[in-house]
Amino acid sequence: MSEEAGRVEINAVVMCGGSGTRFWPASRRAHPKQFLRLGGERSLLQQTVERLAPLIPPERVYLLAAEEHREALREDLPHVPESNLILEPAARNTAPALALAARVLGEVNPEAVMAALPADHAIADAEGFRKCLETSARAADEKGVIATIGIEPDAPETGYGYIELAGERGDGTREVARFVEKPDVETAREYLAGERHLWNAGIFLMRPDTLEEELQRQRHDIWAPIWQGLPDPEEPGFSDTLERIYPGLPKVSVDYAVMEGAGRVVCVPGGFGWNDLGSWSALEKLWGLDAEGNSASGRYYSIDSRGNIVSAKGRQIALIGVEDLVVVERDDVVLVCRKDRCQDVRAMIELLDSEGREDLL
Repeated sequence: MSEEAGRVEINAVVMCGGSGTRFWPASRRAHPKQFLRLGGERSLLQQTVERLAPLIPPERVYLLAAEEHREALREDLPHVPESNLILEPAARNTAPALALAARVLGEVNPEAVMAALPADHAIADAEGFRKCLETSARAADEKGVIATIGIEPDAPETGYGYIELAGERGDGTREVARFVEKPDVETAREYLAGERHLWNAGIFLMRPDTLEEELQRQRHDIWAPIWQGLPDPEEPGFSDTLERIYPGLPKVSVDYAVMEGAGRVVCVPGGFGWNDLGSWSALEKLWGLDAEGNSASGRYYSIDSRGNIVSAKGRQIALIGVEDLVVVERDDVVLVCRKDRCQDVRAMIELLDSEGREDLL
């Protein structure tokens, strides 16, 4: 607990190690999505950290990222202590990454609740978001309990996983019956009408020892290397040992490794204007529609064109008689695709990688 009675101390772990491939060509390996300024003058990462204050000040914000992005992190967030960077030697998905964070934070302050937050969400109501975090942290302060935040759906969305709710607990949280995969459209409509399912925002709160115990029970192949194979984080050999063993850990998300089989999960329903910026098509909600019915960032010209998403960095974009396209212009690449094929940008990354076009990645 903090000095203020009834308030749980929270350490934020901002997960910013992703590559953001679906926002190519704006997102590149050296400058991935979390460093982009998609919704204003501040990067997504900067906005994520700023909306945590005053609930979680910068000294209790930890950045979980790739070693190669150390300098970009320092440039974006110089007020976050450099000692709060938790850097992965290799990309192994969120379960090993959060295991590493729990090992580090378990030494820093084992009594504080760890809040794992993606760095690439847009949130309209920051105060409402912080209230959900506080409610979740109070629940997660109980050893063995994991709290998650679910988003009240406003459409039969097929691109998100869902959380099925059970009974109310009387403290602003609901018991979680199960996590369910991305549904087809008919199932998503049933979820929306039934009012027992929320979108899974991928935000989890727990004590470090709770995650340790769940991994020891469910994923010994992650628990043993992190808690038995590594020396204490303050010891000189920690970084060298981490660099040696971490690339051998399995690539698995915390959703699969922990959440689906966790012993006790509760959920706080949230309605704070959440937008998961998963691909270019998500920017319609963030940018809104202009007089021509298009969503745009940068200068463009349009004749008889509607429903398009345009992101121009330098050159002018001219549209004539086209609908439902994504057009993204950067110095060396112009991407043109249908809005319903935004998820396939990953396939283009794979093609360029196979062709050895590192200059475009």
